[in-house]
Amino acid sequence: LGLTMIGATLGVIALILLAVFVQQSRQHERQLQAQGNSLARALASVPVKELAPSPERPGMLRTLVGLQRRADLAYALWQSPQGGALAEVSAPGLTAPQAPLPSEPAHWFGQRELRLPDDNTRILEFHAPVMDQGTLAGFVRLGYRAEGWGMDASALSSQAVLALPIFL
Repeated sequence: LGLTMIGATLGVIALILLAVFVQQSRQHERQLQAQGNSLARALASVPVKELAPSPERPGMLRTLVGLQRRADLAYALWQSPQGGALAEVSAPGLTAPQAPLPSEPAHWFGQRELRLPDDNTRILEFHAPVMDQGTLAGFVRLGYRAEGWGMDASALSSQAVLALPIFL
């Protein structure tokens, strides 16, 4: 009977931890969506001459991406309407996936899920149009690693604090 109680308690702990873990993964993805959409729109609203790198300055794309404190930002690029990269910032050793951009203005702002060609990592990509005097000058594309099964040390300690009273 004692072993059954211990087994049942461990089962309940596992179910609670799994539910909290899934909830944290969903919250992480919602944060990525909010940040990715807002940063893509902010970069798209920057004038073309400020977005492009020059010998005097690195360009707004590199500057804003450099201010990001998220380690899961995989790449940011400014792409011409034909698909060529005009400016690119990416994590070391990473290649941004090739993907067709929407041709209809109704779909110029958006989000999609892609896979990295190198290691098949799931990427949430956000894109927005860059306009120059009323004409399409390209797209800003931001890609975030969307690995849902990760937990940092602070989350792990809170899980342990939750599990201890249940077990006791």
